[in-house]
Amino acid sequence: MLILEEMRRESQALSARLDARFDRIDQRLDRIDVRFDRMDERFTALDRRVADVKSDLMKWSFLFWCGSVTAIALLARVLER
Repeated sequence: MLILEEMRRESQALSARLDARFDRIDQRLDRIDVRFDRMDERFTALDRRVADVKSDLMKWSFLFWCGSVTAIALLARVLER
């Protein structure tokens, strides 16, 4: 009987230590989740900025293309005369 009681106490102590370690791991995982959420927010903001830059680049490219076509058309008319 004495051996069984000692084994039971050791088992309970081990269980308590494991519970404490799992609680610490859960806390660390919660902190990691918060960090990943912050990273997701940053990537979302970065995606918006990249999209804005792309749209500006497309707008200016279109304007440059229109200007180039107009200049070539005017130059062709001048040279045609």
